[in-house]
Amino acid sequence: SDGMHCLAGAVSGKLYLWQLGTGRLLYSWEAHFKACTAVITCLSDSYVITGGDDAIIHTWPFADLMACTESGSSHLLRPVRTWTTHT
Repeated sequence: SDGMHCLAGAVSGKLYLWQLGTGRLLYSWEAHFKACTAVITCLSDSYVITGGDDAIIHTWPFADLMACTESGSSHLLRPVRTWTTHT
Protein backbone atom coordinates (compact mmCIF):
# COMPACT_ATOMS: atom_id res chain seq x y z
CA SER A 1 0.00 0.00 0.00
CA ASP A 2 2.99 2.34 -0.37
CA GLY A 3 1.87 2.84 -3.97
CA MET A 4 5.26 1.75 -5.30
CA HIS A 5 5.05 -2.02 -4.84
CA CYS A 6 2.63 -4.87 -5.35
CA LEU A 7 2.67 -8.14 -3.39
CA ALA A 8 0.78 -11.25 -4.43
CA GLY A 9 0.59 -14.85 -3.32
CA ALA A 10 0.29 -17.92 -5.52
CA VAL A 11 -1.21 -21.39 -5.39
CA SER A 12 2.35 -22.72 -5.12
CA GLY A 13 2.84 -20.91 -1.79
CA LYS A 14 5.30 -18.45 -3.32
CA LEU A 15 5.03 -14.71 -2.77
CA TYR A 16 5.94 -12.17 -5.43
CA LEU A 17 7.02 -8.54 -5.07
CA TRP A 18 6.78 -6.21 -8.08
CA GLN A 19 7.81 -2.60 -8.61
CA LEU A 20 4.69 -0.89 -9.96
CA GLY A 21 6.44 1.90 -11.84
CA THR A 22 8.38 -0.52 -14.04
CA GLY A 23 6.37 -3.73 -13.73
CA ARG A 24 9.62 -5.48 -12.82
CA LEU A 25 9.49 -8.55 -10.58
CA LEU A 26 11.83 -7.65 -7.74
CA TYR A 27 11.69 -10.79 -5.66
CA SER A 28 9.90 -14.08 -5.10
CA TRP A 29 10.25 -16.58 -2.28
CA GLU A 30 8.75 -19.75 -0.84
CA ALA A 31 6.56 -18.40 1.95
CA HIS A 32 4.01 -21.18 2.49
CA PHE A 33 3.77 -24.95 2.02
CA LYS A 34 0.37 -24.64 0.37
CA ALA A 35 -1.43 -21.85 -1.47
CA CYS A 36 -0.91 -18.32 -0.17
CA THR A 37 -4.45 -16.97 0.15
CA ALA A 38 -4.03 -13.64 1.95
CA VAL A 39 -1.53 -10.76 1.83
CA ILE A 40 -1.89 -7.49 3.74
CA THR A 41 0.41 -4.68 4.87
CA CYS A 42 0.16 -3.09 8.29
CA LEU A 43 1.74 -0.56 10.65
CA SER A 44 2.47 2.06 8.01
CA ASP A 45 3.79 -0.57 5.58
CA SER A 46 6.46 -1.79 8.00
CA TYR A 47 5.19 -5.38 7.89
CA VAL A 48 3.57 -7.75 5.44
CA ILE A 49 1.27 -10.42 6.85
CA THR A 50 0.54 -13.52 4.80
CA GLY A 51 -1.78 -16.46 5.32
CA GLY A 52 -2.13 -19.73 3.50
CA ASP A 53 -4.00 -22.97 3.08
CA ASP A 54 -1.26 -24.51 5.22
CA ALA A 55 -2.97 -22.87 8.26
CA ILE A 56 0.08 -20.67 8.84
CA ILE A 57 0.23 -16.88 9.23
CA HIS A 58 3.60 -15.15 8.81
CA THR A 59 4.68 -11.58 9.56
CA TRP A 60 7.53 -10.33 7.34
CA PRO A 61 9.42 -7.04 7.84
CA PHE A 62 9.08 -5.01 4.63
CA ALA A 63 12.62 -3.67 5.13
CA ASP A 64 13.92 -7.27 5.00
CA LEU A 65 12.07 -7.83 1.71
CA MET A 66 13.70 -4.76 0.24
CA ALA A 67 17.13 -5.87 1.50
CA CYS A 68 16.66 -9.21 -0.26
CA THR A 69 15.77 -7.50 -3.53
CA GLU A 70 19.02 -5.56 -3.35
CA SER A 71 21.22 -8.50 -2.37
CA GLY A 72 19.39 -11.15 -4.40
CA SER A 73 19.65 -13.47 -1.41
CA SER A 74 16.80 -15.09 0.48
CA HIS A 75 18.91 -16.23 3.45
CA LEU A 76 18.13 -12.90 5.13
CA LEU A 77 14.39 -13.37 4.83
CA ARG A 78 12.69 -14.96 7.81
CA PRO A 79 9.29 -14.18 9.28
CA VAL A 80 9.51 -12.29 12.56
CA ARG A 81 6.39 -14.03 13.83
CA THR A 82 4.52 -17.16 12.80
CA TRP A 83 1.17 -18.44 14.01
CA THR A 84 -0.07 -21.95 13.31
CA THR A 85 -2.90 -24.19 14.35
CA HIS A 86 -0.20 -26.65 15.41
CA THR A 87 1.01 -24.69 18.45
